[in-house]
Amino acid sequence: MAISSSSTSSLSPSTGTGAGYRYPQAMITSGTDYVRFDFKKYAGPFSGSTGDADSVDGYNASISSLVPAPGLQSVYLYMPEDVSADYGASWGGKSFSNIGAGILKGLGPTLASGNVGASAQNAMEAVQSQVAGFGPALAASKIAEELNKIPGAGGGVSIDDVLSGTRGVILNPNAELMFQNAEMRTFNLSFKMVARSEPESIAIKNICYVFKKAALPTFGGEGLSGKKSANFIGVPAVVDVNFMKGGSLNPYVPQFKPSAITNVKVNLTPDGAYATYTSGAPVSVQLDLSFAELKLVFADEIKDSGWSY
Repeated sequence: MAISSSSTSSLSPSTGTGAGYRYPQAMITSGTDYVRFDFKKYAGPFSGSTGDADSVDGYNASISSLVPAPGLQSVYLYMPEDVSADYGASWGGKSFSNIGAGILKGLGPTLASGNVGASAQNAMEAVQSQVAGFGPALAASKIAEELNKIPGAGGGVSIDDVLSGTRGVILNPNAELMFQNAEMRTFNLSFKMVARSEPESIAIKNICYVFKKAALPTFGGEGLSGKKSANFIGVPAVVDVNFMKGGSLNPYVPQFKPSAITNVKVNLTPDGAYATYTSGAPVSVQLDLSFAELKLVFADEIKDSGWSY
């Protein structure tokens, strides 16, 4: 499922023309690599049809048909120096102890089979079996509990403290590395724009204008009545960041799902000194952008042919 709107490019493959602001103006054509930013109106993940809830398409339903954000034209920029995509997941160590590990090992086969009734019965049997051989630890647990109730006698005493101090042992932690959660992708893009003509100065100003406007909320969002109210503010626009080759997505560059603009930095003195043309337009502008994808990327969506995330 192609979430990105870039499969139908507004940039004609034959002429390199298309509505929007671009920099550099003379170098983005149908045969070049560039980044195209299409601004979309935010749609809440639970505000419309969700499709098949048990599929990746259903999860992506809220971003699969975003409509253009009013008043925000597309932006075309050259490929920046640092283009990368990070893929990560959060893993963490968990300690189960022998009793916990024994119970889970006993439950594993029945849980995997999906037999809820058998799993519940096996859980009771596994608990009884493991507890029966866990006498010293159970005693240590009770001792620690009672010590912590006596002012001055304990305080934060653990089972391991009791076992270590009386038997010279601690519980086997049975540590395992466990998957915790997937991580939302974030990425940054930076562009240095030097105006070589008055039209380019205007284009640079408009490009900065579009990103600033897209990143900020609107005053007076719509309430339940459908009328604008000062009790609310409108969610900022989101953006499709498309790495293009001519009029198509570049199949060699990782693509991103629609993303929120988390930071826009416009630096008018990237060379360490303030310099302008006679019109007042800055000679150079550094535009630093930060983004966060609206949805997770799953292994099911990684393809070995054509464009991919």
